Amino acid sequence: MDRDALKRWLTGPSKTWRWNDGDRERYRGVEVTADGLRWFRWSHMPEDGGPEEVATQTVDAFLTSGAPAGFEIDPARTQEISDWIAANLEPSESA
Repeated sequence: MDRDALKRWLTGPSKTWRWNDGDRERYRGVEVTADGLRWFRWSHMPEDGGPEEVATQTVDAFLTSGAPAGFEIDPARTQEISDWIAANLEPSESA
C-alpha cells in the first residue's frame, strides 16, 4: 500500500462523478484527486462482479486529451470536470 498516496487522497481535494446512462443497476464514474483521475464501472448485479477500475490518467492527460479511449464522456461533463480541476487543484498538483 502506498501510504503517501492514501494520505493525499484522504486529505486533499477530491470529487467523484457517477452516471448511469439510464441503467439503474450499473453506472460509470470518475474520481479526481491531485494524483490523477481514476475511471471505473460499478454494478449492483452480482454476476457483474462489482467494481471495475477501467483506467487511470494524469490530470494533464485529461486536460489535454479528455477521457481515455473507450470511456468517452459528453462535452458538458468534460467541461465540468475541467472547471473543478481549475478551481480546486494547484498547478503543481496537476502537473
